[in-house]
Formats: sequence, C-alpha cells, structure tokens
Amino acid sequence: MAVATGIGLVTAPTASAAGYCTYKNDWASAEDPGGRNAVAVLYRCETTPENYDYRAFFVAEGEKLLLEDRWVEGAEVAADLFVMKDGKRIDGDYFEGVGSYNLGTPDGSGDIAEGLKVEFRVCAVGIQCSSAWVYGTA
Repeated sequence: MAVATGIGLVTAPTASAAGYCTYKNDWASAEDPGGRNAVAVLYRCETTPENYDYRAFFVAEGEKLLLEDRWVEGAEVAADLFVMKDGKRIDGDYFEGVGSYNLGTPDGSGDIAEGLKVEFRVCAVGIQCSSAWVYGTA
C-alpha cells in the first residue's frame, strides 16, 4: 500500500465531532500516470493522523476504495463517494464496512474513465463524517 506524501489538511474538531479530528491528503500515483491517490481519516484529537481510527483510501490504479476501522467502540467505518465530471457529480454510492471495494463506477455499470475525479469522505457511522471532502483522480 502506498504511503501519503506531501502536505495534508488537518482540521480541528467541531462541537459535534466527539473528539475526532480529520486529515486528508492526495498525491500522484506512481502506478497510474495521471492518477491521484487520496486518503481521508478520522482520528482521536489527542493522537495523530498516523494513529487513525477510521480511514478511506482511494487507489487510482484499478480504482479501488479501501475502508479501514481500527477502533473498537462499536461504530463502523463508511464512505460517501461520488464520480465527478466537469465539476458535477455524475455517479455516487455509499460504502459501509471494512473492505476493499473495486469501484468500476459506484453503481457497477463500468469503469471510471481515466482523468475523472473521485470525491469522497470517511465516516464513523453514528458519530461523524470527515469535515472536508478529498479528491482522487482515476
């Protein structure tokens, strides 16, 4: 699995954030020319993004979404995901539960065309979603 490099965005918790902070980042894919990997995480504010509790990771090569949950308090990881064309959402889906999801297009109708953006955020079901959307590129 690739490791995020570059500068990411860290946001402070909101009043409804239950002590969670968010982090997002995107970077060029070494395996998919023109593609951009992206990650969104929720982590307890007293720790660091590397010690995340919930993570959604878009892999440009093969258009996959990986959902990870490393916190055992009962909430499940989820993600809202949209395929974008010319700044508009043209397709979308909701994923819930730890796993690797081969996106094709979220509704399963075919491949995401090279160069289209994918917009997503990570959520802890019943607790909160990340406050900022992150963008990858197929």
